[in-house]
Amino acid sequence: HGALRRGELQVLYQPIFDLSNRRCVGAEALVRWRRPDGTLTSPELFIPLAEHSGQIRQITDFVLQQSLEQLSHLLRANPHLYISVNLAACDVTVPRIGEVVARLLSIYRVAPEQIAFEVTERSLIDVDVARENLQALRDVGHTVLIDDFGTGYCSLAYLQSLPVDCLKIDK
Repeated sequence: HGALRRGELQVLYQPIFDLSNRRCVGAEALVRWRRPDGTLTSPELFIPLAEHSGQIRQITDFVLQQSLEQLSHLLRANPHLYISVNLAACDVTVPRIGEVVARLLSIYRVAPEQIAFEVTERSLIDVDVARENLQALRDVGHTVLIDDFGTGYCSLAYLQSLPVDCLKIDK
């Protein structure tokens, strides 16, 4: 909570390339915690704490808001580019994230197709609720990806029932 309040969280971007033509097609927004001494705290340490404490929704909102604030001009000028944002399990189990992103897209005048959402297998515990909420995001134009596929319990047969556009295979 203090890191958010003190402005210690920042969004960094990992480029996404189309290997067939070697062009950048977008970026994944990644939240990082930079301490006052300049050191970075690993997301593997603070994200689980944020999920457990209920602060993860604020972090998801922060990442969306910062990404659109920082990149909306670039996205409007390049409609083929997109930003991918990670969702926590609690973001997948309630329709709230669709309302948040719709409001931000309206403010920053960015198309829904330019924001993709990544979910992990472990965030799909309640598959019926997840399916409904992910489909709602796809229905308005967002792409949905499964991140770190192979680290959870999903089978390929299970995935056929989910509204997913892409799998990111775990290393």
